[in-house]
Amino acid sequence: MPRGGARSKSGPERQYENRIMLKLTTQMLDGIDSIVREGETRSEVMRRALEREVKRCLSKAGAKASVTL
Repeated sequence: MPRGGARSKSGPERQYENRIMLKLTTQMLDGIDSIVREGETRSEVMRRALEREVKRCLSKAGAKASVTL
């Protein structure tokens, strides 16, 4: 294995161009787990929340842009 992580191209296929890394506390994860729908992942919950917040901020600023995370 190469130094510092897994082999190149050994993981799942990349779905998104950019990646955001969040450091979450146990309490934050517990909160996320409490609203996860059946069959949904934590990542999907966070993506929905981020998309909703970005859209809210754009509309507050009067921007007319579409956002897809």
